Amino acid sequence: MVFALAAVLLGGHLFDIIRQREHWPFSFYPMYGRVQRKPVLKVPALYGLMKEGKRAKGERITRSFVPQLSEARIRNILLAAWGRDGSAPNSKQKIAAILYDYIKLYESRRRAGRHDGPPMVEAQFVQITWSVKSGAPNRRARSVDAVLGVRLDGTIIDYTKPAASRATSQSSDSGAGE
Repeated sequence: MVFALAAVLLGGHLFDIIRQREHWPFSFYPMYGRVQRKPVLKVPALYGLMKEGKRAKGERITRSFVPQLSEARIRNILLAAWGRDGSAPNSKQKIAAILYDYIKLYESRRRAGRHDGPPMVEAQFVQITWSVKSGAPNRRARSVDAVLGVRLDGTIIDYTKPAASRATSQSSDSGAGE
């Protein structure tokens, strides 16, 4: 009976591995079953342009400013709205609404004294890109590219467009913050 059970388990796993299908409780474990062939890893993130004197400095948003939103949770929210490559329907409008809500929440918490962060000038949706090399430590991001930004007044900046046509002004009740 033990041999029959082992044969069924082994046979089920082999069947799913060969057919590249998943049937519970058998799996070919697709997350680990394929080799990563892309030499680049892109991760979406939320950055804030923080006011420091007369200059603004980009800073990655962490849990210290809005504790309810950890970095992983923010990333999942951004991925759900953006998709893997920006192909989700209405992705830019969804991201702009998320950024507008975040900057309003950040600033209201700052004014109420719930964190001591600097004033935020703009919330930005960025793509962080790492070059993946076997055996290399790759601890620092290769590039941080802004895709979309939203200011507190509702102005949306599309960094994928040429500089002359970037800013489009929207009021807070025209969809940016809803």
